[in-house]
Amino acid sequence: MRDAGLSALLVTHRPNVRYLTGLDASLAALLVLPHRAILLVDFRYATAGREVAAGSAGLDVQVTEGRADATVSDVLRTHGGLRIGIEADHVPVARFNRLSATIAPAGLPMEERTRVLVPVERLIERFRAVKDQQEITILRQAGRRLLEVART
Repeated sequence: MRDAGLSALLVTHRPNVRYLTGLDASLAALLVLPHRAILLVDFRYATAGREVAAGSAGLDVQVTEGRADATVSDVLRTHGGLRIGIEADHVPVARFNRLSATIAPAGLPMEERTRVLVPVERLIERFRAVKDQQEITILRQAGRRLLEVART
């Protein structure tokens, strides 16, 4: 985030939220800040989200009320800072525009806004691509098992 000049990163792509938190939820977002993160979930995932947060230092959970993007906008305005990265590969243009409009004071032209969404690409995926030793071991075991099945 620092290298990209971001004060925060909004993660909404399900595999990326799962990679960063361990929570697999159809409706979840994660606001990553320099020293903590806020996991936004709807009521269906409130218990699971709190369990994930209990095992993670610096992770807070907020349950959305009403429309999820309204809560996301509130959190971005309150905690997001001035340059908030958003996953450009996974956010539709309409949602990007809607969130951009709701985090800035009403009526300001784009060039006068101080809080902006910044499209970023594959920021989390770059980390997901690098496998640790445990993941490599699991992949090798799976490969050996598939080879055994193919031979029979």
